[in-house]
This record gives sequence, structure tokens and C-alpha cells, in this order.
Amino acid sequence: MKIIIVGDGKVGFTLAEHLSQEEHDITVIDTNDAALRHASEALDVMCVKGNGASISALRESGVDAADVLIAATSMDEVNMVCCLTAKRLGAKYTIARVRNVEYAMELSLLKEALGIDLVINPENAAAAEIARLLRFPPAANLETFCRGRVDSGCGRRTFWWDIPCPPRAASSSPFLCCSVPPSGRREMWSSPTVPLCPRWGTGSI
Repeated sequence: MKIIIVGDGKVGFTLAEHLSQEEHDITVIDTNDAALRHASEALDVMCVKGNGASISALRESGVDAADVLIAATSMDEVNMVCCLTAKRLGAKYTIARVRNVEYAMELSLLKEALGIDLVINPENAAAAEIARLLRFPPAANLETFCRGRVDSGCGRRTFWWDIPCPPRAASSSPFLCCSVPPSGRREMWSSPTVPLCPRWGTGSI
């Protein structure tokens, strides 16, 4: 994919580093010469100097052919304007880093009015991830399904799942669980046999 990252700070550089390792076509936009020089020397990315909210810088970076634009500067307003401009110029998908709590309370309106497809608050995301991990302290690995509505964790010989819905809804919802332990013996459970009430359950493998 062709991905444009606006802002070459710690967040932007880390994003560019990971995405370039996955062999995506990465372009970084920033006004800081030293940051761009460091990214150009350390990563396989194209660098464009300029304001990420300006039309000229976005056009120079090829925004009209971009699959994703990520606005990750330290200023929420710049990120939102960047996404708005990029969307108007032809970017398929836009992601904005927004940290201000006041903006976070108006996400639906902002996303609709400014053409932002996804808004990320790093602090909220980190807090939610910590809370999710604390719900299953023994779990070696946690995965999220159904757009965050189902959490599943696995330890050495036990798995956990968390379905945040009322017992009546849970008992009537189709549910399938499958495990493949190292021995290779596959086991499956469906909703009539898996204890879904209360809102979390366990099983052994």
C-alpha cells in the first residue's frame, strides 16, 4: 500500500519504521530537516519537507494515489485539517491522532464533517489495552474479535473469553470455540455447551 505519514516525531518515525519493514510504500512529511534526514538515512522511505496540511506538500507526496494517510503530528488541529485536505485531494483512507479530550467527545461529528475515517487517542488506547490485559492476568496472549466486543486469552493449558452482553442475549447468540493443543487433538464447543453466563467463561485444553 502507499501510505503517507504526516509528522516525523517519535510516533511518526515508529510508524514509518514498522510499516516500511512490511514493504509498504511510505512517504513522510515534516518541516524538520534533521528529522527527515534521520528518517531518510535509517529507513526505506521517501521524505517530503513541508506542512502536512498544505495542498502543495500533499500533492508532492502523491496523496491522490495514497491508500492511507496518517496524520501524527503533535497538534490535533493540524492533524484534522491534514485529513480533511487529503480526503479532498483523493486519499482513500485517513487516520488522525487526536489527544484533546474535548475533540474526543465530538468524534462522530468530526469524522463526518472532516472526512476522518479513524481517530486515535494514544493515551486512551494505552489505558484501554492495560485494562484489557488486567482482566486476564494469567493469559500469555490476548486477542480481540467482533470489533472489540469479544476478548479471548490463552495460557499454557487454559483459555478465557469475555463477551460483554446480557446472559439472555449470550445464551441465544451463536457461538463457536475451537482449540488445537500441541498434541494436535482438535476440540470444538458451540453455544449450547459453552458456559456463557456470567459474561466470561473458561475451558481447558
